[in-house]
Amino acid sequence: LVWAAAPFIVRVPRHDAEARSLPREAAILRVIGPLLPVPTPEITLFTLPDGTTAALHRALPGEPLMTIPDDEIGAIAMALG
Repeated sequence: LVWAAAPFIVRVPRHDAEARSLPREAAILRVIGPLLPVPTPEITLFTLPDGTTAALHRALPGEPLMTIPDDEIGAIAMALG
């Protein structure tokens, strides 16, 4: 589950496996982020009152992929691939 609360993004995992992977994801991004030519999120983990681990990070610059017109998606997918 993702909430966009500008300027932040909050991610709450739906499954235990996803929740267990959040610390690893945050650690990997801290290491490889500075080496990448694109912005990467600086994730902060926190625990909700029910014990669920959630992630918080600032929104990255740019436009969400959901706002790209359908006729341009194929070209972008090819370029990324």
